[in-house]
Amino acid sequence: KIKEARYFTDDHSVDVTSKMKQIVERERTLQFVIDNGIVDGRDIHPDIAKKFTVSFDFDGTGYENTYNENEWVSLP
Repeated sequence: KIKEARYFTDDHSVDVTSKMKQIVERERTLQFVIDNGIVDGRDIHPDIAKKFTVSFDFDGTGYENTYNENEWVSLP
């Protein structure tokens, strides 16, 4: 269960929890590349590398993973 997801830099942050839930439900996948597509192609901070943090529960345990922009996200 996805609890929270954020796409961010030091100066800008976007809550992408709803988008993340849609991806999981629609695509039925927990593996994808994180990029500006998570915010509908907008570059929230041009020329600055972004990060993605997702908090979720799996089998009764809470997790928080952080990924760099253009990195493969793979959730259990």
